[in-house]
Amino acid sequence: MLFRLFLWGLLTALLSGIPTLAQEEGEQVNNNEKVKSQKDTDSETATEEDTEEDAAEEVSAQDLFNEAMGHANKGEFELAIPLIQQARKLDPKADQLVIVLIRLYQTHGMQTAAEDRPAASPFFYAAADVARELLKVKKDELPPPFLEFLAQPIYNAACSLALEGKLRDAKNALVEALELGFSDFEKIDSDEELAALREKKGFDKFIAKHRAAAEKRLVEEVQGEIAQHESYPFDFSLTSVDGETISKSDFEGKVLIADIWGTWCPPCRKEIPHFIQLRENYGEDGLEILGLNYERSGDETKDIENIKNFMEEYKMNYACVIGDEDTRAQVPNFRGFPTTLFIDKQGKVRLTMVGLNPYSKLEAVAKILLAE
Repeated sequence: MLFRLFLWGLLTALLSGIPTLAQEEGEQVNNNEKVKSQKDTDSETATEEDTEEDAAEEVSAQDLFNEAMGHANKGEFELAIPLIQQARKLDPKADQLVIVLIRLYQTHGMQTAAEDRPAASPFFYAAADVARELLKVKKDELPPPFLEFLAQPIYNAACSLALEGKLRDAKNALVEALELGFSDFEKIDSDEELAALREKKGFDKFIAKHRAAAEKRLVEEVQGEIAQHESYPFDFSLTSVDGETISKSDFEGKVLIADIWGTWCPPCRKEIPHFIQLRENYGEDGLEILGLNYERSGDETKDIENIKNFMEEYKMNYACVIGDEDTRAQVPNFRGFPTTLFIDKQGKVRLTMVGLNPYSKLEAVAKILLAE
C-alpha cells in the first residue's frame, strides 16, 4: 500500500535512516514522496478476489490519510487523529502511520498546552503509548534516529507525570527516554515541568550518570557516522554580506562547519545559537563556522539586509555568505535546510548532517575533528 507523505521533512529523514533531529514546525510535506508499507501474505499466490480486496483497502487507507492531512494542515488535529487511527486498522504494519500519529498527538498537545497545560497531558500520554507500542515489537530493528524520535513523546509524558506529582512514574519515564537516546540534558536541567523531580534527593547523581553514558554513546555514534560517510569534492568562493570574498581555501588548517541555511527556515534559526556557542567554546582551538545563506525573496539587496538584521539580533560571531546553486549542487542528493557540512583540516568533507541537530551532537563531531 502506498502512502503519500504530506507532513514534515522529519518523516522522510527518519524513514530513510538519515540522522536528523529536525523536529520543527513549518516544514511542509513533500507531495511527491511515497513510502511503501510491507505486507505479508498467507500464501505464495493470491486469488483475483484477494487482489480486488487489497486494491479497495489501499484506496480506503489512502483516502483516510489524505483527509487526515488536510485537517492537520489546518490545525484540526482532533479530526485528523481518528482518521489516522482508522488507517492504521487497515494497515497495522505501516510504521509511517505510527510516526504520523505520534506527531499529531504531540502537536495537538503543544497547541493545547499553550492555553491549558493540564488538558494537554492526555495527548502527550497518547503519543507515548503509541511510541511504546511500536517499541514493543520493533525496538531492535529501529535505527538510532528513529529511537530518538520515539524518546521525545516519552520525555513529554515524564513532564506531565511530574506536573501531576507522580514523581516515581515521572522518573521511570525519564529513564526510558534517556535509554532510547534522549540527550537534551540542558532541557532536563531547565525544564520547569521537571522542577519537582529535580528537587528529589539523588537526582543530580542520577542525571550525571546518564549524561556520562549518553556522551559515550554519542561519541561512538558520531565516530561510526564519520567512518561510514563518503566524502565528496566541495569548494566555494562566495561574497559575504559585507561584500568580502570568502573561499574555502581561507580555512586551510582549520576545522570548518559550513551551515547551508536560510533566515526563512525555522529549524535553521533554532540551530544558530548552537553554532554561536560552538564558535565561542572552540574558536581558539581552530574551529571556524560559515553560514551559506539561501534566501527566497529574489531580491539580493533585501536578502542581505534580512541576513544582517538576523545576525545582529542573534549576535552571530561568524560570517555569512550568499550561496549559489553551483555550490549547493556539490552536495550529493541535497535534501533540505539546514544542511551542515563538517570539513576537516585537510579540506575534506567528513560528515554531512541534515536538519536541526542538538548542540551535543554538533560538539561531538567538532571535538573529534579538532583532535585529529
